[in-house]
Amino acid sequence: MDHVYTHLHPSHFLWIVLATALALLIALSALPDDRYLRFKSLTEPEVVKAGWIYERIHFDPTPIDVVFIGTSRTVAGIDSEIVEQTCRDAGGKYCNSVNFGMLHLGRNVHWLLAREVIRTRMPRLLVVEVQETEFRALHPAFPFLADPADIVSAPLVINTSFLPDLGRLPTRQISLFAENLARSLFGTQTKFVPNHYRGSHWDDIDKDQSSVVSVAELERERAYLASAGIAKTRLPAPLQRLEYRANLLYLQQLLNLARERSIEIRFLYIPAFHNTATPIFSNFYNKFAPSWRMPEEIVNRHELWRDVDHLNYAGANAL
Repeated sequence: MDHVYTHLHPSHFLWIVLATALALLIALSALPDDRYLRFKSLTEPEVVKAGWIYERIHFDPTPIDVVFIGTSRTVAGIDSEIVEQTCRDAGGKYCNSVNFGMLHLGRNVHWLLAREVIRTRMPRLLVVEVQETEFRALHPAFPFLADPADIVSAPLVINTSFLPDLGRLPTRQISLFAENLARSLFGTQTKFVPNHYRGSHWDDIDKDQSSVVSVAELERERAYLASAGIAKTRLPAPLQRLEYRANLLYLQQLLNLARERSIEIRFLYIPAFHNTATPIFSNFYNKFAPSWRMPEEIVNRHELWRDVDHLNYAGANAL
């Protein structure tokens, strides 16, 4: 009797290998993790504040009435304790304020932080920083903080971070899952410890009074940034909006969520030194809420700035 041999075609074998690898990656990406541990996993100085933000939202019973969301300009320019006390001195009833500004640009992280506080604490006012224009790049902390579903569903156009973020997801989940599983072995702190908590305010305003710089230095920095093309668009005019599409989508999601929960929104325009131009996307902002502008007497006074983009301690007090 003839023996019958079944041969697997190489292309079929390749498809099976690819399908198996894809299924394994999906399974690894879906591994459960501790969200607190995820936020605490960022230890670099630029983003370490994320762990405190999670603690302030979830473990600190102090009310959260006013939330500032933004970049390093909000970090340097907003002293939430001064805002809170000024509100109380003026007879305000709901004054508890937090500065959730984080270094780096990117509306995807702004959306994540706003969603976290809105879903958990229901603040009364959300103050969103705007600048002269929106950003092209998304925030580098997003793939470390976001839920897996957030990473998979991120916008594709134009988002140069999508594939790197997606590729990092399985490794991230394996690491967080293993660390949570073997917390005693790794010495990882996964429970909130009140004694380690830094308190209800985290403001990184520059208290170094020697940070005042001259007008000449500030103007040189402005000229350098202009010549470097920091604010110049790179696509033809009909396609320019695509440069900012991903960030604008995240900003719109943030604003829509606040609206759904009946949370007041204000935009806070924090321009660079000596810049009184109207933001490029002001028409977009106006669809959602009024904007607050930094007074020109602050914008134009060099002694209130530590560099062309950031207020110093006196500037934060003045603002």
